[in-house]
Amino acid sequence: MTNRFRLFVATALTGAALVATPCSAARFFDFSYSGLGIAASGRLTTNDTPSRGALTITDVTGQRNGATIDRLFPAGTTVDEDGNTIDNRLFTSMPFLSFNGFGFGTVGSDALFNPFFAETEYQEFVSINGVGIASQIIDFSLAEVSVSSAVPEPGAWAMMLVGFGAVGFAMRRRPNTTVSVRFA
Repeated sequence: MTNRFRLFVATALTGAALVATPCSAARFFDFSYSGLGIAASGRLTTNDTPSRGALTITDVTGQRNGATIDRLFPAGTTVDEDGNTIDNRLFTSMPFLSFNGFGFGTVGSDALFNPFFAETEYQEFVSINGVGIASQIIDFSLAEVSVSSAVPEPGAWAMMLVGFGAVGFAMRRRPNTTVSVRFA
């Protein structure tokens, strides 16, 4: 091996180690709630690390009254004329939701649906363009879902790169052979 090639391999391995991404994980929670004329259920995806005692909701899927939930409104979105905003925070124990709750939308609707916890009960607030149009008490339930999926570790990526390098090196060292094929 030449010194130039050794330097290249060392640089490539060092670079791979420096840019390796740390493994990440998410937590999943199945939710459901119902009220007069309301039936909603789905899955909340959160980050794995609590901040100020709560997880941050990063995605929501499911249905509300048969309509597919297609978006999570970002924290800070205004829900009413008084300037109340959602915070997308989730607690792993009661009351689960904050006073601000989370906000989602459904396919074909401009409405923002905002389940939240107020003092002693869960409520859903519905607004369109920051103007409240409905509010009612709901029954809310939440359960954490255990999902195990493979998350590639940085060490696995480094081993894969070393393996590809070894295969390339072995192919490069193989002597050239001539193959001739004859068809009768």
